[in-house]
Amino acid sequence: MDTQKAGRLGGLKTLDMYKVEHFKKMKVLSDKAKKEKIRKQIRKKNEKF
Repeated sequence: MDTQKAGRLGGLKTLDMYKVEHFKKMKVLSDKAKKEKIRKQIRKKNEKF
């Protein structure tokens, strides 16, 4: 019984860690995308002048 509980908790912990890592990766990707967008906008503005 105890081993099953521990296993389940361990599984949940790893799942949470995975979720956190995934979230961090997605955030980094979206931040990069935002920066790219801003860079492109700046480039467009510079080309106009």
